[in-house]
Formats: sequence, C-alpha cells, structure tokens
Amino acid sequence: MKISNMRLTVTEKPVGCGYRYCISHYAAMGYRAFRTEKGLNEWLKSFELSVELIDEGISHHGENTGGWYKVYRVIGEVRDESFTDINQIPTEAIKITDLSNGSMVDCYISKVDGIVTIFRPNPNYKDIYKPLPIAEHRKIALAR
Repeated sequence: MKISNMRLTVTEKPVGCGYRYCISHYAAMGYRAFRTEKGLNEWLKSFELSVELIDEGISHHGENTGGWYKVYRVIGEVRDESFTDINQIPTEAIKITDLSNGSMVDCYISKVDGIVTIFRPNPNYKDIYKPLPIAEHRKIALAR
C-alpha cells in the first residue's frame, strides 16, 4: 500500500499516550506517532521524507486547549507491505524494529521503485511474526 498525502501535527501538549508528533494520511487516519523529536527525525530520515510548515496556531478544543500546534506537509511517499515469507524481502533490505499489528517486531526497509518501502511481517504467519517481549517493546516505544 502506497501512503502519500501525509501530515505531521506537532503539539505543545502531548496527546493520547504522550505523543507530541503524529503522522496522519488521507482523511486524518492515524499512521504513526512519536513521543520524541529524535524518534520522529530518525523515521523521517529512514524513509527519505522531509516536512514543510503549512499551518500553526493555538488549540481551542480537547485536551490541548491553550497549547500551540503546528501542521506540516510530509514531502515524499512510503510504501507499506506485508510479507508472509522472509524470501519476499529484497536482499539489500535493512532490518529494523517497528510496529506490526500493535507489536514491535523485526521489519525491513528497502528502496523499491524509487520509494522507500517497509516490509512488515503478516501476524497470521507465526514463523515470521515474533513480537518482542513487553519490556523491550516498552523501552523502544518510550524512546521514540
């Protein structure tokens, strides 16, 4: 699935479970969230994406009332693919730890047809879908 038309919203006050940096696409559908600027910047760099400021202001509703926000257009595209067999991964792919079906697992990033693609293991295939232990998952999630 090719993901484009992404927006990055940065808020002064963290939303939800502490996320200040939220990536959405299409009709405000959530795609990715980060607690730290470092986590966001690493993700942008991994996918060869950049951002351009398109809006900013003060929030007047919800839990962010009174806090500032900034909205950026994300420049570039991401391709998100599910795999069922490790042989579907390009040989030049780089292994990373990322989310799949709500768990941190081994995923792979590769440039395919000029677009950076992340390959996530299909959770129905237990021989390739191996979630990290909860303590490790939590440690990674809090650092991002």
